[in-house]
Amino acid sequence: MCPANNRTWCLRADGDSVTCVPTEQMADLTLTVPALSSLYFGGMSAHDLAYAGHITQHAEGALGRLSRMFRSDPEPHNSFGF
Repeated sequence: MCPANNRTWCLRADGDSVTCVPTEQMADLTLTVPALSSLYFGGMSAHDLAYAGHITQHAEGALGRLSRMFRSDPEPHNSFGF
């Protein structure tokens, strides 16, 4: 849908500062767009998404760092029933 986004990105968080820029470095992780969306929303664990095959770890410890990076408190919830 957007070929310019089909590349490796470097996401860095340092305190309140976050950057995301294209990079030529080897990826620590590969994740699907739905997995990234779930992490961004804050309702899914990176470990659960990896177990389901939506995240692949290429560098040791990268999955744990990703999990901590997207952790939210409190976790989102739906206040209305369906």
